[in-house]
Amino acid sequence: MLAPGASHSENINLTFGADGFSFAEPGHYAIQVFCTLLTDAADASQLGDEETITASNTLPVFVARPHSPEEEFEVETVLMRQDVGTFFALGGSAVLGRARDDLEEILDRRMGRAKIPKDPVAANIMRCFGIDEQRRYRRFDTGKLRYLRSNLSRAVEHLRRVHRAGAGVFDRETLAGTKRLLEKLEGRLKE
Repeated sequence: MLAPGASHSENINLTFGADGFSFAEPGHYAIQVFCTLLTDAADASQLGDEETITASNTLPVFVARPHSPEEEFEVETVLMRQDVGTFFALGGSAVLGRARDDLEEILDRRMGRAKIPKDPVAANIMRCFGIDEQRRYRRFDTGKLRYLRSNLSRAVEHLRRVHRAGAGVFDRETLAGTKRLLEKLEGRLKE
């Protein structure tokens, strides 16, 4: 329940979904979310529920073309692959090893000696690594259940770097969501 004039925001990954990549072509996009709210009919004589459709503000997004032949090669051979899209949509995944390895190479190339990601692609890769590192996995392998531990210190390290990059790499909701996760993980590290 929201009070009059209040708002709710949430960070949603729109990179990749059931239909593939949402923004596969360079250009300008306008993103708007529509939410259908069902409420009990105010008047008992009405049948069924009352439906209200609420629209979010519009978020303009610009997808740039690759800036170099190297970036174009990255896009064509790695960044537009289905497994990489799935990796982004899930915020990383231990079962997508090839995607992770290829993204790690791209991150190394894009960051060079820098400790902070300077572009949205590098920042998104690093954010996914941070999200994934904090997870605990269970694997069923050769008839046995194995537990893979999370690595909170590595997760915090990745997310701190992304957070330090600031507004130059992400929109404010993604930065705010990254900060909330970072603070939660820092708290878990202190426990």
